[in-house]
Amino acid sequence: ARPQDWIAQERLNFSTTPSLTSAGTVEPRPLVWRTLLSATQRGDYETLPGGLTRVSAAPDRWVITMRSGSISKDTWIASSAPVLDHPLSRPAISLPTAAQPAAAASLRPARPPSGVPSRAADHLFWLGRYTERLEQTVRLLRAHLRRSTSEGGLATGEEIHTCLALMAGLNLLDWTPDQPDPDITPLLLDTQHPGSIPDLIERVQFNAAAARDRLSDDTWRLLNRLDADAPSHRRPPQAAEMLQSLDALILDTAAFGGMHLDNVTRGHGWRFLEIGRRLERAATNLEILRFGAGASPARLVPLLEICDSTMTYRRLHFAAPTLPLTLDLLLQDESNPRSVFFQLDALLQQTSALPAESAEGPPSSELKKAAAIREAVQQFPISTLSAEARLEPALTQLCVAQVAELETFSDLLTERYFSHANRHKYRPNSPSSP
Repeated sequence: ARPQDWIAQERLNFSTTPSLTSAGTVEPRPLVWRTLLSATQRGDYETLPGGLTRVSAAPDRWVITMRSGSISKDTWIASSAPVLDHPLSRPAISLPTAAQPAAAASLRPARPPSGVPSRAADHLFWLGRYTERLEQTVRLLRAHLRRSTSEGGLATGEEIHTCLALMAGLNLLDWTPDQPDPDITPLLLDTQHPGSIPDLIERVQFNAAAARDRLSDDTWRLLNRLDADAPSHRRPPQAAEMLQSLDALILDTAAFGGMHLDNVTRGHGWRFLEIGRRLERAATNLEILRFGAGASPARLVPLLEICDSTMTYRRLHFAAPTLPLTLDLLLQDESNPRSVFFQLDALLQQTSALPAESAEGPPSSELKKAAAIREAVQQFPISTLSAEARLEPALTQLCVAQVAELETFSDLLTERYFSHANRHKYRPNSPSSP
């Protein structure tokens, strides 16, 4: 009746290798070694010298995976004879003789420039999401700190509550309007707080390291600068220092976006990173509109600031923010690179360029989903609902529905292109996000 209760498997002891620890000592650590085979013209296989070695992060850990903190190294076997004497070795270059003119060099690349392994595409997708999530979180914290550290009037107090409502809506804080203002220091300094700046920086760097060969040296140096520019926990934080650190992080993430647009070949790796960025910005902006939008101008000012659209609104309208005009700019404006529609349009374009099973077949499920989300946002009747005084509840319904649809889109993309990976939950406190 319960066969799973009657199964046993002997636990094998791993071999060990000397490993240098962070304390500077050498300790034996368990290892696994993956060997490689090469097909021969005889129809069989030969074992190549060397392979890939994974070393556990702890002396007694039974599971050795990169996700658990293990390291991996290429293992080379020193040859006892010249390399060209090995039966599997081939000369890299054949020099021409006088009687044999040199053949024209082939310009065909070793692999298609757009090709990307599934796991690398997965990490690039999440690198795009986490860099965007980091930027939006930093912008939100900066908007709150600017208001909570100044001597403002009633309007400033309402703006502070708007920022707190946004952080609570994004699962960054456990707060309700009837509670006193919470301490946001964990979001600035605590590496264990889900969605905090140190947590997001760690996730950005983890995914960047997993796709290291896809990033330029300048991009890698920029991502390494995030730790140096993040708020320091070595002494009690000062508001001015915190704001200076947040300003620096915004410049870092903006520089990463510029390098992504200008320095990366337009292959599928770039495309998955772009999809991750656009998906994250669209979903976060929808959540910001859901929890922050209201009829009061004091509620709309932080939204425009967090979405980096304050200057654009002033240039267009020369007036205090109103809900219909703010929604038009942040939700549907095709020319605003911070609007939800702009992200969804880019998301649809990049999804349509992904490899399909058949050029003549029907559109993929994720492509249809992206098109449906864009149409729902584009067709949202702001003017009609505003005239009928039903704009706020309809906006909430739209945001809830389309954030859920974007999560479904992410799952569909994962199932088609990252089938080796677990499903990822959308919010930043999800343990399954890579």
